[in-house]
Amino acid sequence: MLVLAWPAYILALIPVIALEAYVGVRTLRLDWSRALRISTIGNLWSTLLGIPIVWLVLLAIEMIVGLTASALNASTAWEYVLFPFMIAWVGGDNVWTVYFAFVLLAVPFCIVSIWIERKVALRYVPELPVEKVRGWVRDANIWSYVLLVAIAGIYPVALGNRAT
Repeated sequence: MLVLAWPAYILALIPVIALEAYVGVRTLRLDWSRALRISTIGNLWSTLLGIPIVWLVLLAIEMIVGLTASALNASTAWEYVLFPFMIAWVGGDNVWTVYFAFVLLAVPFCIVSIWIERKVALRYVPELPVEKVRGWVRDANIWSYVLLVAIAGIYPVALGNRAT
């Protein structure tokens, strides 16, 4: 899934930076250049470093869960239960499975993005109240990821009947 998700996040980087800077301008009354600088630095760190590291952790979890399920001869019903733990490496030709894995991956990616970008933002605006900066980063990232997931929804819908 990293091969599919990471390029999508890299392609979305410029609009995401702009959106998150806009949220900073609106909520913290930052000037555009400062908000863009903070958003750019934070998003570069979270996209280029955070996402691959999270994916590697999720892959390790998937291997442990997969080996355990395999050893227990887990039934098909268990495949659905274990799916959230098996999203790092999704195979098959069902476009909806890939999309749902993308959606589920967005959750840990968003959490790590908030964590990384919060550290960056707090470093660059130490004069602002910590809670306001945290709120900016959290809200901006939630908006970004919700929009990314919604836009990515075009993929399975566009394939329509070709999706198996």
